[in-house]
Amino acid sequence: MTTKNIILAATALMTICACTSDKDKEEIENTARDFASCYFGCHFDEAIKLCDKESRKWIVFTATNISDDDLTVLNSSETMPQYDVKDVSVDNDSTATAIVEAKEYMRASDIDTTAVISPEDTYTFKLRKRGGKWLVSLDMVPTPTKK
Repeated sequence: MTTKNIILAATALMTICACTSDKDKEEIENTARDFASCYFGCHFDEAIKLCDKESRKWIVFTATNISDDDLTVLNSSETMPQYDVKDVSVDNDSTATAIVEAKEYMRASDIDTTAVISPEDTYTFKLRKRGGKWLVSLDMVPTPTKK
């Protein structure tokens, strides 16, 4: 194999890897943003579809603890919530982390406390690739990342 062929092969391999990485990052961003929108918007059936099966219990726990007062807060908000992915780090071919900034969204903090519309918080979501698809992987109820 000539030097020219080696360089062409290496360039082609780097291009393929870069495209896969960009595609993965885009899917991770979309999944994290969609999950935040569904979860904080109380669309728990949709949020579950964006999680791995081990996370289901945390979504169900949250859903069963949302009160009518919480839903009133959500439905009476005059501002639209915003969810922006601020950073994505791909740890390897099957795990990643997404940092999501949530603005003007409903935050339910305690079971005995009515939810509030929070001006801004940041969340860190772990994601795992399962069956060729990036899914949020929760090990607890999502809580804002400490600043």
